[in-house]
This record gives sequence, C-alpha cells and structure tokens, in this order.
Amino acid sequence: MTENKIKSGKHKTGSGVNIISVYTDKFKTTSINLFIHNQLDRTTVTQNALLPMVLRRGSKDYPTMQEISRKLESLYGSTFNCGVVKKGERQILHFYIDGVNDRFLESGDNVFDSCALMLNSIVSNPLINDGRFREEYVMQEKQNLGKMIRSRINDKTQYAVERCYELMCKDERYGLHEWGCIDDLDGISPAALAGRYSDAVSNSKIDVVIVGNIDDSWISRLENLLDIKTTNNNNIAPEDTVKDVREVNAFVEEMDVTQGKLSMGFRTNVAADDPDYYASLVYSSILGGGAHSKLHQNVREKASLAYYAFARLEKIKGLMMVGSGIEAANYEKTREIILRQVEELKEGNISDFEFDSSKKVLENSIRAITDEPLQMVDFFLVQSIMDKNYDFQTIINRIKDVKREDIVRVAHKIKLDTVYFLKPKNRS
Repeated sequence: MTENKIKSGKHKTGSGVNIISVYTDKFKTTSINLFIHNQLDRTTVTQNALLPMVLRRGSKDYPTMQEISRKLESLYGSTFNCGVVKKGERQILHFYIDGVNDRFLESGDNVFDSCALMLNSIVSNPLINDGRFREEYVMQEKQNLGKMIRSRINDKTQYAVERCYELMCKDERYGLHEWGCIDDLDGISPAALAGRYSDAVSNSKIDVVIVGNIDDSWISRLENLLDIKTTNNNNIAPEDTVKDVREVNAFVEEMDVTQGKLSMGFRTNVAADDPDYYASLVYSSILGGGAHSKLHQNVREKASLAYYAFARLEKIKGLMMVGSGIEAANYEKTREIILRQVEELKEGNISDFEFDSSKKVLENSIRAITDEPLQMVDFFLVQSIMDKNYDFQTIINRIKDVKREDIVRVAHKIKLDTVYFLKPKNRS
C-alpha cells in the first residue's frame, strides 16, 4: 500500500475532545488511542506517571484485571494497555485498545463499539469511591513504579542518553523523566491521586486517534460512545527551542560497566515548525543516521573506536543527541573525531553518497511508519501537538527538496551543549 491511500481527518466533539481519524485499508484491526496532554511539571510528573498504572487495574464496570482480561478475550482477543509518553515538554497519558475490524467478522458482532465502550469505562468511570482510588491498587502500583524508575539504570545505552538530557536541561521541564521521581512516591495518597486525575481529565487537551479501515460513520459512533468532557483549559506553553550556549558542560559518572557510554547533547535551535527542520533531519542522518553516516564511517569503521555511533533528533524540543559505545581510554579521541564530523558539515564537506543515502534512509523510514498502527498513531499525535496536518508524501517531498546549502545553514545553528560520559569504575 502507498501512502496516498491513507486519509486523515479531524473532528472536535461537543465535549471538547479532538478526534483524529486515519483511514487505511492496510490493517485488519482498528486501533483507538486516547491521549491526555499535561505539561511536564515537578509537582505532578510522578502522579501522572502513576495514574495509568492504577487505572489499568480496573474500572467500576471491570473492577479487576481479570475481568478486563475476560472482556478483552470475549472481543476476539482485543488488546488494551496504557502508560505515559514524553513529547517535548509534554507528559501525555496514553490509553489504547486494539480490536479486529468489524468488516472482517462474519458473525456481525460490533467489536468497534464494544472496544470504545470499554476504553471509555476505564477512562471515564475509574474505580474511585469517596474521592479516592482503591488503596490496595495505589500501594501496589507505587511499588511497581518505584521498580521501573530504579530499573532505568539497567539499560546503560538509554540511561546515558537520558542522563545527558537531564543534565543538559536541568533547569527546564524537559529534564524531567516521564516516569517521575522516586522521592515523590511516598507522598502520593489514593485521594490526592484521584484529585490529580479529575483535574487532568477536566482541564487538559484530549486527543483520540483512531486508525483502521473506517469511515465517517464510525467517528460519529465513537463520539456518542465516549463520555469524556474537558474544558481544554490547560494551556501548555510553547517549547523553548532556541538557546545561546555560552559554555559546554562536561560530566563523568562511574559505574560497574564494561563499556563506556559517551553522550553529547546539542541544541539545534531549529523548531519542528521551522522551514529548516527538514534540513536538520537530513543533517542528522548524514551525521549519524546509519551505515552511510559520517559517524559510522569515521568513528566506527575507519578509527575502530566505537561499538556503535548514532545521531538522533528530538524534534519538538529542538535537541540532538550523539551517542557512542567506546573503551574508556578512547574518550578524548572519540570526542575529537565526532566534533570533526560536525565541523565537516559546517564546511559543506558532504559526499554524494552521504547526501543521497541520507535522504533515501529518511524516505524509507517515513514510508515504514505506515506498516505499524502505533507508529501511525504517534505520527498523527505529533502532528496534533505541532498543529500541523502534513501527509507522508508532503514530508518526503520536503526532504527531497533539501539542498546542500540548507544543511550548511543548519549546521551553523547547531551547538554542543553538554557532554556526558558513563565510564567503568577504576578497579585499581
């Protein structure tokens, strides 16, 4: 299937909820996704992270996980889950249910409506009595969230990236992790958590993204089935993507690891709605977007310094992370070669192979989004955050239009902000 067979639409319900419909005949399931937007904030981040964990334990209609599982099984093995995602300086509660599309059922069963009603039950009719969540569920999920937060350190590659961002953005909302802070858990009561949820639902922007072989009548049905009302008054401040970096900060942390993890955080000074954004995409791909990139060829292949080397954009906040796995003794040399590649881009030293391959890799990655419903959901969620309505082909065309001089212009905007090195402990 090609992307021109995908059609999207937007509809705002009378209760303030935005429904984003994505029509595609590629999948035999229908995915309904509900997002509650919150601004990352130290006072609420841990409560927000805990909320989906408690809510998935049960609602008034399905008060236990066993009853939720039985209901899902009766809906031809539909799946449900929820959690939090971080998009720029937003912490977003995500609830989704995925069920077989009614068009493929000979029985005539209406799975779509049943799935929508079940999702509505969990979100709109939570297990709150006398102004408080069930204490047993809250206590157990506080323990589980604590384990999740402590387990972040187990994935050293991801930890090094997240730690660099935390240090780089320590005075900004983006420096908060979406799972919150372990020190806040003890102070969260069932009543306080219920109050936080009521406020989040009543005052936040709420998006519902539905992906599947549907038509407009399904959207009308969905609106009637969702009993969710919001004033949408929780105005989230726009991202601060421009920052004058006066000094590069460097941090070293020692742990019991066998391989060092070098993370270098850059400010792109390019917002996602900036005309230069697509040039920054190509820039990032040339620098570290795959086997064709300067980092792979020069740090990993030629110098044999790194087990891996990548560059990755955070589009909404306007950041770029360069990461590599290295021997501790190679720290200075690796950093020097990485920065040399950054200078090469400023000087416009881009081969035809790097330029053409980077665009092709980006084009393929965008087309691949259409292969997975949740990737498509994420794509249209970001479109909603940015208040844009681009289709896949428009983005591909804008990437194809990027010229070498555009990349050089972007290269001069990008500034190194923070260097973080996770190194093995000195055992001597």
